[in-house]
Amino acid sequence: MSANDELFDLVGNIVNGEQLPQTMPRELVVMRDREKNLKLYKDSRRTRDMRRKLQAHGEAVMSSGITGCELAPMTRIFNEAWNRGGRAYSPWQNVPKLEREKFMANDEPMVELDYKSIHPSLLYAEKNLPVPSDCYDIDKCKREHVKLAVVILINSETIQSAVMALAAEIENQERERKALKLLTSTEEIPGYQINEARRLIEAVKIHHKVISESFHSGAGTRLQRIDSAIAEAVWWTMYNRGIVVLPVHDSFIVQASKANELEQLMMEASERIAGVALSVTGL
Repeated sequence: MSANDELFDLVGNIVNGEQLPQTMPRELVVMRDREKNLKLYKDSRRTRDMRRKLQAHGEAVMSSGITGCELAPMTRIFNEAWNRGGRAYSPWQNVPKLEREKFMANDEPMVELDYKSIHPSLLYAEKNLPVPSDCYDIDKCKREHVKLAVVILINSETIQSAVMALAAEIENQERERKALKLLTSTEEIPGYQINEARRLIEAVKIHHKVISESFHSGAGTRLQRIDSAIAEAVWWTMYNRGIVVLPVHDSFIVQASKANELEQLMMEASERIAGVALSVTGL
């Protein structure tokens, strides 16, 4: 769900300790239409500023000495309008999380810091309500399934599409655990998984009643615009301090010695842009 619409098809063999080829995409600021086709836009001061920052950060990344992944400038992708989407995509995001733990910067280990449950947290902040300590902890529900349900509900446009997407994800998780083939596009989702998806969605709506109006409303791309602005503030500020970070949407990979500085900046950036100092995990 999170990697299927990546701009790049740059997954290659990740070799321990080896710096892989560097890649330069042709356009760093991309607009897509509703069908995810490229959409022309008129260049402006805003787009030129975004492109300048992405180019500068990209050059720093490619000369950073970071090993374990392909290095390239990021590309920001907007969806239909400048207030939708805007997340930055890069080759290192295609590397599995466990493999990202092996990244090194000039022989120093790197660590990854995450914003905790960023989208539900932003929805609570928009209503000036305290963010729950764990947005995915619901009685008698598996936490991993609740997390899936929340993410899907925020990004879906209809309740039916949310139910079917969640049912498919749960079924595929079970198949992966049993080393079975995943669902095909023509295969029917088992009815019991659809019923489980409906039960989970109802539980999530009750638990998060105060933000449920944003569920299956297509709020995801609007929230991505906010989290992408927060992310840009983080990686650009770190760049200006002479520190290279590798963003992965709402998480950031940095040299272990700079982790505390990054954590403080992440909280400051979210408070300045979204009005709430979001919790950070990873240390």
